[in-house]
Amino acid sequence: MYVGLAFFVGSALFTVWDKFCPFQSPLSHVIFWSARTISSAVRVMKQLNREQLSQAFSIKRWVEVSIHGREEESTNSLKVVALQRAICTSDDPATLLNATANIFAITDVAHMEELWSDRSFQERFIDQLESSYSRMLQVRGHNQVDIATSSRRLYLAAAAHIILPKHSVERVQQP
Repeated sequence: MYVGLAFFVGSALFTVWDKFCPFQSPLSHVIFWSARTISSAVRVMKQLNREQLSQAFSIKRWVEVSIHGREEESTNSLKVVALQRAICTSDDPATLLNATANIFAITDVAHMEELWSDRSFQERFIDQLESSYSRMLQVRGHNQVDIATSSRRLYLAAAAHIILPKHSVERVQQP
């Protein structure tokens, strides 16, 4: 009786999923999807080293992580990640200007190198630097030259803040 009920509910769900397909049954979609998923999982399992897999999922490691948790990241590392995400993903001019202004909060050279080492961040930041004046004029109107000039100066100052401390530390370290 339970098997019949399960079959009835399952067929009803599959029918709702693809009720307009006259050539394939909805069940065939699930079969093909599960076959692809299983074959992908088998391929990944073959590539994994069994020893690494057993170390990653050991009981001792699981208990240790559940008791102590992950290592805590520093505030500056989180700032770097947040700035990278904001500048690389946002198209909102206000968000980009705020993120660019927050670059000045990073004072450690190692964290600045971490910020600048991301290739997509470099490309996006340089693109924003080059087009900041014209984009701000488009957004705010051509009569708002002062705002466009200020945004351009902010980008230039942030670029100087990124580049100059890195080179000044290298010069100090040279004998």
